[in-house]
Amino acid sequence: MLHETQGDLALACDFHKRALAFTELRPGPRLFVGRAEPGGEVVVLLHRRAVLPPNRGPFAPPKPLDLGEGRSIVPRAVLHKTSTCEVSLFVPVLKATAITPETNQVLVDAVVAQAMGPSVPDRSLPSPEEVRCEPGLGSDESPYVVDGGYEAVSLGHGWVNLRIEGYARTGGASANVSGTCFLVDLARGRLYRSRELLDDDQRKTLTQWVERRLRMDARNARLDAEDSDFFENAAAVSPETSLCLSPDGLEVAFYPGEVTKHMPTRGPSVLIPKARVTRLVASGSPLAELLRQP
Repeated sequence: MLHETQGDLALACDFHKRALAFTELRPGPRLFVGRAEPGGEVVVLLHRRAVLPPNRGPFAPPKPLDLGEGRSIVPRAVLHKTSTCEVSLFVPVLKATAITPETNQVLVDAVVAQAMGPSVPDRSLPSPEEVRCEPGLGSDESPYVVDGGYEAVSLGHGWVNLRIEGYARTGGASANVSGTCFLVDLARGRLYRSRELLDDDQRKTLTQWVERRLRMDARNARLDAEDSDFFENAAAVSPETSLCLSPDGLEVAFYPGEVTKHMPTRGPSVLIPKARVTRLVASGSPLAELLRQP
């Protein structure tokens, strides 16, 4: 996994049980580029935010978010720990007049799904309390770790972006990191998944913007696009791509295996400014309604 040490970036390689220190480190606008030794020259492209502390998942325990008018988001923690295993799940609980138990259950399932990884079908998802440290899981050399958490960002007028991420190291060659975003309308009690925010034509346009931005970043870092580890030199925005709203615009966030080959943490992301997103979306969509807010 990745971590920062005194301004440098290091890659702790679980599979080889050794650390590779990056040299010739050059910062680009949204990325770091470096060459790793030993093992020959390895060129890597890393997003600036792709930083995980050792042996932990992507989030610290979230703080309650009070949005006023009786609306809030509070964390429910499910923690279980032994000497060789640690389970940390933080589930967002939405509190507002329009929120139903069914709405909150969607978020419970989302946290568990991201924490457990893609190998667990939705229909077989356990409850958070059922994700436990059973005897024999993990070892001193390779602890069993399952983390799931969220980050809530207020967008104003009762709208919130929820980014839900999971991190699991369960004995394989590398850790699994995954994530997704929900747009939440607390006033109406609605959750919107990323696939509901854009249609196919809008995703094609967004793909062009994203790929242009990533190629520009690669050129600024003196790195050819073909060296950046993208599948087929492309970064297509699909219905499953995470679209995360912030006050500044729309972040298109990729996770390992979506558009890049072997990245042990968050993949690249591109922020589309709010004014440009406004021109992209059609009237009547939840995004258009949100962006019209002053």
